[in-house]
Amino acid sequence: HYPALKSAQLGIEKQQALRGTAFDFGRTTLFTAGEEVSSEVPGVVTVFGIQQQNIDLFGIGAKSKLLAQQLTRANTEQALTALQVSHQVQMAYAQAYVAWRHWQLMQQTDSLYGALAQAVKLQKEVQSASNLAYLAAANQAQQSGMQVQQAGQDYKVALMQLNQWLATPDTLFTLAPAQVSWLAPLDTGVNTAQTHPVLTMAQNQVAVAQQAVKTQQAAYWPQVNLQYGLQQVGGQSGFYQYQAGLRLPLVFTKQKSLVNAARVDYQMAQQAQAQTQLTFANQLDVARNQYAKWLTSWQFYQNQALPLAAQQQAGSLLAFEQGAIDAVAYLQHLKAVLETQAQALQALKAYLAAKFTLQYLLNL
Repeated sequence: HYPALKSAQLGIEKQQALRGTAFDFGRTTLFTAGEEVSSEVPGVVTVFGIQQQNIDLFGIGAKSKLLAQQLTRANTEQALTALQVSHQVQMAYAQAYVAWRHWQLMQQTDSLYGALAQAVKLQKEVQSASNLAYLAAANQAQQSGMQVQQAGQDYKVALMQLNQWLATPDTLFTLAPAQVSWLAPLDTGVNTAQTHPVLTMAQNQVAVAQQAVKTQQAAYWPQVNLQYGLQQVGGQSGFYQYQAGLRLPLVFTKQKSLVNAARVDYQMAQQAQAQTQLTFANQLDVARNQYAKWLTSWQFYQNQALPLAAQQQAGSLLAFEQGAIDAVAYLQHLKAVLETQAQALQALKAYLAAKFTLQYLLNL
């Protein structure tokens, strides 16, 4: 229901509505006339006549083909708009998902820092921990509480940005974080990039411009004029008159200029298509490299760094509880674990952005 999709659909309906403009039957004139008429001589009287002027009979084919090309372009534009909106929704969902993960991480970290502050406070009361260690733990706990609030606000903003693409002001869509199948790597062996609507749109523009040249050239053909009338001759009915003729200019200077201008537009469309192909190919190469880079990074954190960080967190907690390390050392371990987890989220964020960008360019 996004407005851009509705606008693209209206563009198709507009082109469909214009199909009738290919048929230009000119201007109709109704008339009555008399010739050699006097008070004594009835003469020749055209009782009723109809005249059709400027019938563009020879331009119907070219105009119909131009309108058909324009309709094809409108359909491609709709497909491109749908693909772009889908890409933006994916990017917004990824941003919201990473924001949610960060919020969950901050809540878990806040719980750990809070527990540490309480433990050090008890140790201080029995004089087994210094006041400096308590201040460090308490200060970290307070900062962590503020970071939880900020992460929650970031998640709320990310949800708002996601919902703007869904165009449903009465409904607030949230995440389904339990569904993680969309995090899986792409099947990059499938390549449908050559059918991407961006490339098709550039091709359609060339086809429209080429047909526009033919439509302008069709204007060299003459227009048809027809006339028919019922007559009375000398007061007697049963006579009729007709005329058929062609209308064309003696000099084609204006039309020649229009044809030349249409040819220039055609050449410009060809150059624009070539530029689009070069730009798209470069974007695709960059997207492939970025995807490979961040997939490797995310898999490293997922398979190596995060499991080690979890072991470090569990081991340092056990060592603190057993008195093998003091509060300050435990705090340093927690910070190191949090830093690894935060870097992992940044890698996930970059990986998802690279994945959905490549998926968009591959037209998957």
